[in-house]
Amino acid sequence: MEGNGIRILQDLGPACTASINTLRSTLGRIMSDGQPGNPGNANPTELARLIHFFAAVSSKPTQDTASSSLSSAFVGVYLNTTDVSASTAPSEWNLEVIATVMQDYVNVNWKAVARSFDFPQFKVRDVRHAEVIHFLYRSGATAALNTGQIVVLPITLLTEDWVNREGQLSLL
Repeated sequence: MEGNGIRILQDLGPACTASINTLRSTLGRIMSDGQPGNPGNANPTELARLIHFFAAVSSKPTQDTASSSLSSAFVGVYLNTTDVSASTAPSEWNLEVIATVMQDYVNVNWKAVARSFDFPQFKVRDVRHAEVIHFLYRSGATAALNTGQIVVLPITLLTEDWVNREGQLSLL
């Protein structure tokens, strides 16, 4: 997915999180396996970048109504559907939908996802950004563990050597 998938999500805007099915379909088109509804082949690097992206955009101020209507139109065209109407287009990224979709990735090594946060663009802007990263990671990792025990980012993530040291320090 690297940069192209993230750019597509940016262009589509919050409307791609209007519903669980809309987000699943969108991710199915941009993830490397290209299989809507089949998250089993997602790789940890893609998920780390997705979590970082969704945390970054959802911790920004709200979009205006015109932008959310345009976002809805883009999603409708991209997915070739009329399920996302301009009248119900969200103006904010729906974190609950994103967290629910993260729970689909039960066959992914979530410790590898945590290690994959070490990429050049990773940087935590503020406390809200860090909270959302933790929330989305916890949603996916807890579902994958399947014991009911809540999983948090591994503490070793903070103590290991990173290539992107600035990004690592921003996580603290």
